[in-house]
Amino acid sequence: MLRNNFAKRFLMEGGDIYTLSQILGHSSVKVTEESYLDLTTENLRTKYQKYSPLMNLKKVGGKR
Repeated sequence: MLRNNFAKRFLMEGGDIYTLSQILGHSSVKVTEESYLDLTTENLRTKYQKYSPLMNLKKVGGKR
């Protein structure tokens, strides 16, 4: 459970699948993809909002 949690958090915070595969000691990136690329809709929404140009415009506009 901790390994799975780490892997998903790593990916959600911008880590790449190749580095994660090495950290976890998988024999190939394909193994990592099959195990950890099942992000939920909520995960994807959170990631989108972090990098959304529209959301970032609102943040920049509010800081002026």
